[in-house]
Amino acid sequence: EHTTSKYTQMMYINLGSAVISSSTLLLSGKVGSALGFAAAHPAFVTDAGMLSAAAVGGQWFIYSQVKEFGALVFAATMN
Repeated sequence: EHTTSKYTQMMYINLGSAVISSSTLLLSGKVGSALGFAAAHPAFVTDAGMLSAAAVGGQWFIYSQVKEFGALVFAATMN
């Protein structure tokens, strides 16, 4: 039986997403324009941070529900 905690799972999933997103931004050559946009629109940075915090909260609840009650209950909840 695996003993990986839900926090470790969340860290690896989010780290993988960050690597993929950063790589895509770097390979497309749009890092400068993305940072320029963020600098020109400070409210964007605040809104993106709040959206990210909400996503982490939702992810934590999903992992908690699956761990406590199983995938079937989560699937029924989502339907």
